[in-house]
Amino acid sequence: MQIVSTEPVGPDPGAILRAARHRKGLTQRAAGRLCGIAPSVFSDYERGARDPSLGTLRRLLHGLGFDVALTLVRRVTDDTQLGGPLGALVLRHQDQLVEALLAIGATRVWVVGRVVEGDEGPDDGIRFQVDVPSERFTDAYGAIMDVLGPLPFFLDTVDPRLRSVDEALLLPEPPYVELTDLSTD
Repeated sequence: MQIVSTEPVGPDPGAILRAARHRKGLTQRAAGRLCGIAPSVFSDYERGARDPSLGTLRRLLHGLGFDVALTLVRRVTDDTQLGGPLGALVLRHQDQLVEALLAIGATRVWVVGRVVEGDEGPDDGIRFQVDVPSERFTDAYGAIMDVLGPLPFFLDTVDPRLRSVDEALLLPEPPYVELTDLSTD
């Protein structure tokens, strides 16, 4: 089971720096100069050879024209992940959900939010994020409806063609669990 990291600086400081540098259209050399550090040090941060403190990450991103937004996320463990009633429903139907969504062109399927934490309330629905071509949104919605019926759910989609641009920035906000990793073949 994949549990997403809840580190306060995000999934990977190197990926965050790389995304900021790419958005600015800079080389590592130019980014290092803008941030006031040697290009080799910038490269070390990007590759994960060095792990910047939060203060250092903020300073580097500021030099590139960005800032860091932090979100406090409750740690999800194997014991609590999808442990509530809606999570149990997702687990019961995960193979059907994944199969139906893959059949219409989806490449990845996540459950996002309180259901992942096993902490859903009586008014919560299941929130999905699905990598599916934008023109297939309605098909994805219908596929989930066919499996879950009239249960309340929310659907966010990301066109998988955008993933080649910047993988890290297109991941769902934590907490999330990828159903395509959990599905049995």
